[in-house]
Amino acid sequence: MTDTEIDIGPVDYLVVEWPPGKEPTGEGLNVLVDLTERGLIRVLDLAFVQKEQDGSIKGLLLADFDSDGTLDLAEVEAAVKPDDPHFPRTKLLALENTITGRVLPRKYLADSIQLAKRKNLAAHLDGARVFNAATAQNMKVKDLCAGFDSVSSCLSKGLGAPAGTVLLGRTEFVREARRARKILGGGMRQAGVIAAAGLYALQNNVARLSEDHENAARLAKGLRDLGLDAQLNTNMVLLKISATTATSLAAHLRRADVLVLPRAPMRLVTHLDVDATAIDRALAGFQSFFARAAQLG
Repeated sequence: MTDTEIDIGPVDYLVVEWPPGKEPTGEGLNVLVDLTERGLIRVLDLAFVQKEQDGSIKGLLLADFDSDGTLDLAEVEAAVKPDDPHFPRTKLLALENTITGRVLPRKYLADSIQLAKRKNLAAHLDGARVFNAATAQNMKVKDLCAGFDSVSSCLSKGLGAPAGTVLLGRTEFVREARRARKILGGGMRQAGVIAAAGLYALQNNVARLSEDHENAARLAKGLRDLGLDAQLNTNMVLLKISATTATSLAAHLRRADVLVLPRAPMRLVTHLDVDATAIDRALAGFQSFFARAAQLG
């Protein structure tokens, strides 16, 4: 087993394949986890709990997470329903790491896993950017993920593959996930080229993630030097601006060959295609925009 592999005990794995135009996504993996846990309540740090019972009953219950991306585990435990026919069954605790770039530390994950075991829940880690989380904590990803019943991880995003997400778990779990994938219309005969890119990403692009974190820090500092409110989370910078400013700023940056989404807060993500020179070009674009805005007063 290499340092880039996720070790959660005796596991099998599933490479999720979708037809062109319906490429595999982290959210698709989360749906697979849902479908393989019949009669569940899914507790997410993305602020919602979803209940499924044999595919026939659906409901929502909001659950807020703290500013550091964690859920209050005491509140989670209180939300677990008793074994009573009047309530849906609570079956699964799912966490995401990182969450908007924020790192969930190993101790918090271990406490969450213990809570899940105490309440007889399955524990799933949505690890779309789990390699960033491990890099930020100077840990092996297999150690960060230890104890979860299942883990999903995105091979694109920071790792740079063109597409692909993998789901890891015990053999029976993966067998059920394969069935769920077929229910969702998944399946791609020519998946080898995608798998090859994913293997290359795992073998070559993990160690370099620290460069993305350094570039994000460089970007955040540069924005702060301009007097802007920029929050740094691993390889993400959240720039707090108004929606009106975001629209005009995005148009200005596009003219400088810097592409951003015009939303507030503006999320700026570094990756293997963004080097230090690109950071400098982006900062020059931000500087010229806000300098002109100050002149127009």
